[in-house]
Amino acid sequence: MNYSICHRAVSLEVKKIDLNTGKLTDLQKIDLKGMSVFTFSHHKTFLYITTRERKKPSIATYKIAADGQLTFVHNASFEGGTTELKTDHTDSFLAGANYRKGTASIWKLENGVYKGELVQEIVLVLTPVNPRNWV
Repeated sequence: MNYSICHRAVSLEVKKIDLNTGKLTDLQKIDLKGMSVFTFSHHKTFLYITTRERKKPSIATYKIAADGQLTFVHNASFEGGTTELKTDHTDSFLAGANYRKGTASIWKLENGVYKGELVQEIVLVLTPVNPRNWV
C-alpha cells in the first residue's frame, strides 16, 4: 500500500492509494490552521509542517506509522518564515529557505524531531551582474 498527503491550508489529509486501481480513500484528517510548507524525513519516518497556528511561525513534527497514520510529536517556533523545507540524508538536520528575507536556515533534529535549535542562518546577498564583464 502507498499513501498520499493532501494539503489544504486548514487541514492535512492522508489518503490510501490502491496500487491496482489508483483510487484514493480517506485514511486520516488533521486540522492544522495556517499550515504552509511540508517535507518528509529522508527515511520517511517523520513529516515536518510549517504552520502559523500559534500566530508565530512554527514547525510541527509528526511520526509516520507503517500504515500511513500520523501522530503528533512536537511543535516548536522559529524566527521568520520559510518557503522551502528539506532534511539531510541522515535525518539529523532540517533546512529552510526564506526567499523574502533572503536567508537559509539549518536546524538540528533530535532523534528526527524538530525542537527549534537553530544551528546556522545564512544571509544570501545578490551581487549585481555586469554583462560587459561576461566572456
